[in-house]
Amino acid sequence: MAGNNATIEQVDAFLKEFQAKAKVFGICYNIDKEENQQTLFDLEMPASKRDEYILSLRP
Repeated sequence: MAGNNATIEQVDAFLKEFQAKAKVFGICYNIDKEENQQTLFDLEMPASKRDEYILSLRP
């Protein structure tokens, strides 16, 4: 993929900003697509844990 040259500092800044906004506004998921539901199943990720996983991401 072209253009994926972000530094760890940039990724860290993005995650911090995203996670702060997610805590205030929440996260909108597109679960209408069967492939998205299948991915959650394949990852053994219950829908109830999605926010927890996303909010714990670190670079």
